[in-house]
Amino acid sequence: MADSLTRYALIAFLFAMIAGIASARAIGKADPYKNPEAIREIILVRDILFNGQYEETAAECRRAQARYPDLLVWHFAAMLAPQARMLELHDYSLEKEYLTEWNKLIAQLNEERKKRPLYFYDHLCLGGGYGIYGLHQARAKRFRQAFAMGVQAIQELGKAKEADPDNDDVYLGFGIYHYYRGVLSKRLKWLPFFADDKSKGLAELDRARRGPFAEPLVDAAEMYLYKDEGKWTEGLKLARKLRSKYPQSKLAIQHEGYFLLRLGDYEAALKELDAVIAADPKNGSLYLHWGETLLRMNRIEEAEKALWECINLGASSEYKAYTYYFLGEIARGRGDITLAKKYWNEALRVDPHNTDAIQALGKKEDNSQ
Repeated sequence: MADSLTRYALIAFLFAMIAGIASARAIGKADPYKNPEAIREIILVRDILFNGQYEETAAECRRAQARYPDLLVWHFAAMLAPQARMLELHDYSLEKEYLTEWNKLIAQLNEERKKRPLYFYDHLCLGGGYGIYGLHQARAKRFRQAFAMGVQAIQELGKAKEADPDNDDVYLGFGIYHYYRGVLSKRLKWLPFFADDKSKGLAELDRARRGPFAEPLVDAAEMYLYKDEGKWTEGLKLARKLRSKYPQSKLAIQHEGYFLLRLGDYEAALKELDAVIAADPKNGSLYLHWGETLLRMNRIEEAEKALWECINLGASSEYKAYTYYFLGEIARGRGDITLAKKYWNEALRVDPHNTDAIQALGKKEDNSQ
């Protein structure tokens, strides 16, 4: 009996020693994100992504994964590629590809937890992943799901800040979260605990510019925020800044054209929109702004053709609604009020909250939701 107890005690001691050694190795393992070669690779992947080379982004992420397999950032960047393309298309057609990379990131996270502690950029990739998932849900008007993702995002960002309080990259996530929480506070008035944090979010985004990797992401985020805020001059400045660094970025070019359109510089807007349509002719969303620009220039037949191209190429409901509104304006200009009303009603069928069509028909928008 004594021998058995001794043997069990010895086995337990050996297991404890093994566990202790494994724990010590995990705790002592250097942060893999501080490897200078890995840092250069992260910057390379970021710049390929921002230059609009989405297939090459995915390929480079696979190569980087083979060289630096313990970093979550490769699945995070591969997840950003279909999201960026969906922003260009203004639709959700690549949701499956996006979610595939997100699930791979979560699977790798579960494996990495067994081998090492989680570091700043692990938590930042998780927080960013949840946050982007939340934005994706918000764009699709799935606001409850967006809120749930936002809560998880902010928890991971808090852990990132605890892991490295001096790294300002984390404020990219905080800034986007607080800004869009402010947006949602206006839309979801039944959530009284939502504060209007848009100003706080913008301040945090400015702080994120001091981080090692975040500046172009901040530029892209603020470009969209200025678009939401109707700050066309500020948005144009950022679109041009992004384009100067990433000349192949269709996202930057189309926004440069959009901001010029809103500023009333139609000739310059048309030049940029012509360029991006030449590079991306099957992107239906581009033809809305192209058609509107031509309409503002009184090139009616060309505008009408462009607007129908937007519809025929399968643009999102929001863009189709605006397209039908402008087709109604063209019909009204030709004196065909019956046809104009038909188009405006079609705009409301596609998107019941299209304010231009509501005003054209003399209706009041239902703000009860």
